[in-house]
Formats: sequence, C-alpha cells, structure tokens
Amino acid sequence: MHTLTIGKLRELLPETSELTIERHLLPNLRAVNFTLHGLLGEGVAAQHRFDPQAKALGEWLRSRHLDVPETLLPFTPPPPPHTPPPLPHAPEAPQ
Repeated sequence: MHTLTIGKLRELLPETSELTIERHLLPNLRAVNFTLHGLLGEGVAAQHRFDPQAKALGEWLRSRHLDVPETLLPFTPPPPPHTPPPLPHAPEAPQ
C-alpha cells in the first residue's frame, strides 16, 4: 500500500498533474483507492447512467508497469532438489 503513492499515480497518469487527488488506504483489504477530482468531469455520481470512462481509466492504470515489493508476494518454498530415478536392473543372462 505504500508503493502506489499520489506521486507515483501522477507519474503513471501524467494527465493528473494539476488535479486534486485523495488517497484512501484500505488495509484490511490490502488495497488503496484514489479519488481524482475533475478527471472525468462531474463523474458517475452526477449522472444516473453507467460511466464507462471510469472503468476504462481503471483498466488503463492497471496496464501500467509497477515494481511489486517482495513483501507483497506470496511465499513459495523452493522445490526440492531433483533426484534422478534409480537405474533399472539389468536382466540376468540366461544360464
């Protein structure tokens, strides 16, 4: 939650450089929410219809590349060392 700051959001979405941005931490969800005042006009709350612009903006932001801190990655133990299978026994010669 500390990686995606308002400054980093402005870097990822340069068109927000002059806008007021609010950052809301949601620690129980391990999430963060941003309010970008004025980016989409009055926004969906001012209208009674579906707002596809906000959905598109979210997808556009999601497509940006950002380094993920290792502390957020799930722990995966290393695989066990590879042990080759035992060699098959050679058949005994007939007597």
